[in-house]
Amino acid sequence: MSNMSPIILYDLVTSIGGHFCSPVAMKTRLALLNKGVPFEVKELTYGTIRSEWNGLDKPLKVEKATVPFIQKPDGSYLMDSVSIIHWLDATYPDEPNSFLPEAPLPVDVTTVEYKEASEKAVNFLRTLPNRNIMAVIYAPKIVNILDEGDREYFSSAERWGPGVWDAIVAKSQDRDTIVQQLKEQSQILEEALGDGLYFASKTAPGYVDFTLMGKALSLFEDRKPC
Repeated sequence: MSNMSPIILYDLVTSIGGHFCSPVAMKTRLALLNKGVPFEVKELTYGTIRSEWNGLDKPLKVEKATVPFIQKPDGSYLMDSVSIIHWLDATYPDEPNSFLPEAPLPVDVTTVEYKEASEKAVNFLRTLPNRNIMAVIYAPKIVNILDEGDREYFSSAERWGPGVWDAIVAKSQDRDTIVQQLKEQSQILEEALGDGLYFASKTAPGYVDFTLMGKALSLFEDRKPC
């Protein structure tokens, strides 16, 4: 592994050297750190994602590039945090299992147990009530530290969908509702955590932990990457 080129993680920041602004990219970064594999980070802003993507030697076959995406050691590219984490488990099976942290190594991504654990983790987070409440909290803060061009895109219908940004801004003013929705979500998460140290298992972190930590870190004013 030491003789291989490092993975390159393309991350999204408010400005080069500035705050990270993608909880999904942070999830991927945490998965890479948990695996302990060599990787480097290339910072992108909203204004440079498209030009960087178009300049790749082996472009991603998608209509629109988003972060996170990685360059693998063989020079190929992969987009989408879930796909990246599955690839990490398949490619580095002797490192911690992202979905079954307490399972014996090597990781076998072809087993029914692995596939069920992966599906359960992804669906658990997608079905949380008020799951977009974090965006309501951090998005209006992020937009204020972007440059003019990035700010225009970040608050656009192209980024969020028709009317969504206006709804986010309106909801961000209703502090009582935000607090109530956070309490409801926290109660569900506390019940899921039980008496363990992590959500993915009692003794080691996994996909759900990486995802929730990425969201939680987005709430801090000083959002420097790990």
